[in-house]
Amino acid sequence: MLAGSTLALAVLAWVRWPEPVPEPVSLAPTEAEILEDLARALALMGEVGRCAQDASCGALDPEYTLQIAQIARWQLGHPDRAFRDDCSGFVSAVFTEAGVEMDGVVSSIYDLAAVHGTIHWSLVPRVGDVVFFDDTHDRNDNGRWDDPLTHIGLIVDVEPDGTAVYAHAGTSSGRGFGRINVAQPFVRRTAEGKDLNTYLREPEPGDPQVAGYLSGALWVGFASIPPDLDWRTAPPPPESWP
Repeated sequence: MLAGSTLALAVLAWVRWPEPVPEPVSLAPTEAEILEDLARALALMGEVGRCAQDASCGALDPEYTLQIAQIARWQLGHPDRAFRDDCSGFVSAVFTEAGVEMDGVVSSIYDLAAVHGTIHWSLVPRVGDVVFFDDTHDRNDNGRWDDPLTHIGLIVDVEPDGTAVYAHAGTSSGRGFGRINVAQPFVRRTAEGKDLNTYLREPEPGDPQVAGYLSGALWVGFASIPPDLDWRTAPPPPESWP
């Protein structure tokens, strides 16, 4: 499974879905952008390898992960005013309340997880994992789907079929729960009526012809947060907040 996930990431780095091109503007990716995507995919391959060999990627203390989930559920309705009221502020507040100091934004939390070797692409996450997403909004306002690491959530429950429930903040609907099923990323709801993936982005004119709006389609990875590692970063300037 690990090798397959790694290969899929490398392939996806080369594939750019065609975008509708209004005349006379061309939205085709440049060679530099393609090479940048490939470099990121190769970096992810290295992170997968480290995670596979690193004990910190293994199962965490169930009492710790349960505590994380409980705090996350509580803070959905009781925001910690000492932290930003956005997705990364919410995640940082939850872990800090649990005794694991954190003050990052989505990209810095991801970077720390990469350094610690705790990023993983399992089809089924674990309670207490954080979940990362790309392109949940047009952060740079350029009308293109080129915004990595724009959202983060925290896994609070995993159902028997692999569907995970995550707590998150900083969305247009406020704080709440989302759902993600990595094995069926483009399925909103099954024929039986079970919700698998939550919408994280609304369709807009000019979107690529093949665009994913569900949490599974925008997902880029999970990371475990072992409490014995350093998760604190220097507070970034407000203009870099997602």
